[in-house]
Formats: sequence, C-alpha cells, structure tokens
Amino acid sequence: MSVPNAMQLQEAGIQLLKLDIGGDSLLDINYNEGVLKIPPLVIQDWSEIVLSNILVLEKFHYLNVSCVKDFVAFMLMLVDTDKDMDLLINKGIIEDRIGKSSTIAALLNKVGQEVFIYIPSYYFYDTSKGLNTYCSVTRNKWKATFKRDYCSTPWIIASTAAAVILLILTFLSTIAAFLAL
Repeated sequence: MSVPNAMQLQEAGIQLLKLDIGGDSLLDINYNEGVLKIPPLVIQDWSEIVLSNILVLEKFHYLNVSCVKDFVAFMLMLVDTDKDMDLLINKGIIEDRIGKSSTIAALLNKVGQEVFIYIPSYYFYDTSKGLNTYCSVTRNKWKATFKRDYCSTPWIIASTAAAVILLILTFLSTIAAFLAL
C-alpha cells in the first residue's frame, strides 16, 4: 500500500491542512472528502535519535503495536523530494527547527530505512485507501488543475469569464449568420 507524495496529492486536488490539536496524538491523521489533516510534527536536532529509539522499542517490546512505524512509513510516502518537504513545511504540517528541508528529508529516510508496512495491521490503511481512490479519479485532477490555473486570482477569473462570454457570443453570432442565409 502506497500513497502519492505531497505534491501529487495537491495536484490531484487534495487539500493538505495542519490539524490544530492540543496535545493529542500524531496518529490523528484523518482524511475526508479531499481534505487531509495531519497533526504538526516538530523536527529538531534530536528527532532522529528519539524516532529511532521509539521504533526499536516498538519493534522489540511492543510486538503487536506498530503505530510509530506506520506513522513514519506514512510520512515517508508523503515526502519523496525536497519540494514535498517544502510544501509540508509551508502548510505548517512539519515544523522545521533544523534549517533545511533536504536535511529533514534525509532524516526521515534514515529513520525509515528498515520500516515496512504490514497491510493487515497498517494503522493508516483506510486513510491511504481513501487518498488513492481520490487520486485515481481523473475528474478530480482536472478540477484541481482548473482551479489552480484559471481561478487562482480575481483577475484570472475575470479574464477567463470574459473569454467564455466572448466564445459564446461568437458562437451565437455564427449561428445567427447561418440562419440569416
């Protein structure tokens, strides 16, 4: 089970939002109708050590629990390039206290080297399935592209509306000319 990276999700029309929480779990990632809400993840100098230690503890002590492993795997799927990391940082989903997005991507990749997903117990299975289903619908991609390219500013909306009106008027005048013959 894989998930498209953050840029692909945005291009498919999925809104990536920071989930405002008050001390709740990082596992409160939720997806509903084109909106993916992710709790903020603070990355600091010591984050690699802490995540690695938690993963080892979970692997050897809590054999039937894989929440942190599944979270790391999910975040690794979201971050494929530096652009993905920059997008997540700009959305406030990842709080960068290191200084470089490439360093954070390298940190996640290093921590997640031996992370694999066991589908029957994957914590984010329903979320991943919903994201994949949404991204596989071509209409959603077209709608997102239209919004991004033709509705991003009021001036673009006005010029697009004027172009559509001119096309309709041209079509009507062509029909009127044929009817007049």
